[in-house]
Amino acid sequence: MGSAASPPLSLSSSSKAKIDSILQAAVNPLGGPTDVPPYFFKALTAEGELYSKGEGEVQDGKTITGDIVLRIFSNTKLVTSIAALQLIERGLVSLDTEVGSILSGLRQPKILTGYSEGGEPQFVDAKNKVTLRHCSTTLADSHWLGSLLRHYNQPLLFEPGTQFRYSPATDYVGRLVEILTGLTLEDYLQQNIFQPLGMTSTSFILSSALKSRSTFPIAYRVPSTGQLLPSPPAGALPPFLVDLPDNPSPWFMGAWGLHSTFDDYAKLLQHLLQLGQQEKKQPDAKAIINEQSLKSLFTGTLEKEAKPGLELFKKSVKEVEGLDWSTGWCVVEEDWPGRRRKGSGFWDGLAHTEAMVDPASGIAIVGGTQLFDGPGDMATRNVWADLERAVYAGLE
Repeated sequence: MGSAASPPLSLSSSSKAKIDSILQAAVNPLGGPTDVPPYFFKALTAEGELYSKGEGEVQDGKTITGDIVLRIFSNTKLVTSIAALQLIERGLVSLDTEVGSILSGLRQPKILTGYSEGGEPQFVDAKNKVTLRHCSTTLADSHWLGSLLRHYNQPLLFEPGTQFRYSPATDYVGRLVEILTGLTLEDYLQQNIFQPLGMTSTSFILSSALKSRSTFPIAYRVPSTGQLLPSPPAGALPPFLVDLPDNPSPWFMGAWGLHSTFDDYAKLLQHLLQLGQQEKKQPDAKAIINEQSLKSLFTGTLEKEAKPGLELFKKSVKEVEGLDWSTGWCVVEEDWPGRRRKGSGFWDGLAHTEAMVDPASGIAIVGGTQLFDGPGDMATRNVWADLERAVYAGLE
C-alpha cells in the first residue's frame, strides 16, 4: 500500500473550478444522449476532503448533496466482501472453504449446459467445488433468478474457478455471513462496519428517517434515443429493480441491496486509505480489517485465462487493459494516464454510483447519480472520467 505525500495533499483552485464547469455542462435532467441527471462528486484524502459538491436539483427542489439517500446496488459488494474478510480474520472460514459445506444448495453444484429441443434444461455435475474465493471473485456464476429469490440452489454456468462472469454471487457471501454469525446481514454490517465508521445512513432497510432523505428518484435513459426521463416507463425494467421493498427482511442481498449516501460511503473509502498509510495507522478497535485483509482488497486474484471476462465486461471503461479482481472489487494493474494509478480499487453500482481508492496517490473518490439505462451509459462514464482527470491534474 502507498502513503500520501507530506504535507497533506490539496486541490488547486483551478481544478476545483474545472470540476464545477464539468458538472454544470453535463447536468440536464431532461436532456439528451450526452447529458446526465443531477450529479454529486467528492474527492478526499486520509486527512479530509479535497472537493465535495453536487449539481442539479432533486425531488425536493434542493441541489443534490452528499447526504441524500440513494440505492448503491453493486457498491454493496465491497461492504459484504469486507464482512467476509472479518470472518476469515476470526478463523470462522477461509477463502478456500467449500461453500457447499455451509450452503446446502451448493453442496453438489450442477452446471447448465443448454436446453433440449423441447426447452428442458440440460445439466452436468460440476467437477470443482465452489469456494468462498469463487464467490468473492465472481468465479462461480449462478443463474440470476436463483440469487434474486435467495434459493441458493440454482445451477452454475461454468466450472467454478475457470472463468470470470460478473454476477450477484456475493449474495452467497452475504448468506454465509448470516449462517456463520447467527445474525442477519443487516445486523452484522451495522455492528461491525457501519457503526464503527459512523455510517449512520447505510442500511438494507429504508427506514422512515432514511426515506425522508430519499429524494432522488432514479431517472431513465431511453436506449433508442438517449433521451433522459424523470423515471422509468411502466414495464421498461424488471419489477425487482423498481419496486424493492423498504424492508426486504429476511432477504438482505449482499451483492446489490444497500441504501447509502455519498458521504457515508466516503467514510468507508477514507478508512481504507487511513489503514493503508503506515504513519497514520493506530492499533485501535476502529480498524475494521487487518493489514493482510486490506492488502487482499488491492491485489488481483484472477488466473490469466479468467481476466478476459472481466475486461470484456468493463469494456465501456475504455482503459480495460490490466484489470483484475481482488477479494472485494476491481483493481488496476497499470497506471491510467492522467487518472488512477496501479493498485487502485474501484467499482460502481447499476444506477451509476461510483467509488475508487488510489492508495499510491493517497486519494479516494466517490460520486455519481441515479440512472437506469441500457447496456452501459457513456455519458455518465465520460463525466466521471473527466472529473477524475481534473482531480489528478490539480493535486498539490
